[in-house]
Amino acid sequence: MLEDVNHADSNFQEVSGETLPASSILSLTGDQHLIGLHPGKTGLEARVAAAAVLPLNQLTCGQVRLLVGQQIGLRWLAKPVAAFCAQHSQAQCDIFPGDLTINALRAWETFLEYAPNETRKMISADLSWLVDDVAETSDGLFEEALQNLYAARAVIQ
Repeated sequence: MLEDVNHADSNFQEVSGETLPASSILSLTGDQHLIGLHPGKTGLEARVAAAAVLPLNQLTCGQVRLLVGQQIGLRWLAKPVAAFCAQHSQAQCDIFPGDLTINALRAWETFLEYAPNETRKMISADLSWLVDDVAETSDGLFEEALQNLYAARAVIQ
């Protein structure tokens, strides 16, 4: 079962069964800022830079979670990520169970723009675990995701 394993280092395309482009975000956008050409690059900037130059179909689950969390490349990631999260909302793609779903919910409006059908399925999925997690933790990330879930459900109904 996908929810029982940390998939951080697994290829997202293989785990999800979704097809991603064989082009990098850098080549698709041409945004040189993504590769952080300045000295003193932070760890986050270095991880984004590494992910930005890889073909999307070679990204790990952890890199996809990172890019979605930074809201980078959503034009190409929204559809496969929303489809995956609709089916495996509690999968651990990097740091904790449900981390990709939480990041996708934080960007739900952009997801809805680029992948309306898949995003509606994700938003309509059983995400009761998120309600339970918010009740058990005071993590603002979880709370933000839950508020975004409620807002998204109000829009799509």
